[in-house]
Amino acid sequence: MAKGGGGSGSGTDGRAEYVTDYVYTTVSNGAIGGRSARSYTLEGRFQAIADILQKDDYVVIEFRHNDGGPLSNDNGQCCGVVCEKGAHVLICSETSNNVWETGEYEYSPSRFVDYARLAAEVTGVDYVDHGGYVANAYKLLGEDMVNSFYPKDHAHKSPEGANIAAQAFLKAVADSDAALKEALTTDF
Repeated sequence: MAKGGGGSGSGTDGRAEYVTDYVYTTVSNGAIGGRSARSYTLEGRFQAIADILQKDDYVVIEFRHNDGGPLSNDNGQCCGVVCEKGAHVLICSETSNNVWETGEYEYSPSRFVDYARLAAEVTGVDYVDHGGYVANAYKLLGEDMVNSFYPKDHAHKSPEGANIAAQAFLKAVADSDAALKEALTTDF
């Protein structure tokens, strides 16, 4: 979700930059590329978010390949600090990589999808399968279009791809019972 590819100048972007067009609330993107939940915690970043939260704010957390396991690497433990402030936490699965990378459509959820689901279940917060929704959107768009969304590698999306990922994320929210659903400006 990190803006501008985490500052790498790679021409890639995260989905959070595009969520603002579809919600009634202010979006503050605290994503930083290359971080695990553990490093984000040790660097005090979850606490910094908690320090400015107001009751009924929304916090979206995505675990990805930098996170090693469901609870052993702080996955889900960060929810406590933000839930204590009365915020609504939503854990989402990782976005899918380029599902057309091999020339044929291929998607199977990585182990991190199950880790995210487990972290949400154990902590009692909302969960959506963002990766599955992105994969479905990419299947409909086809190989040529989706390949154009990956200028650097199979994981990091162009701004256009990030916008599609944002819409898929919000479609997943719209189809769920997550509290964030109340903040959507459209039902997708």
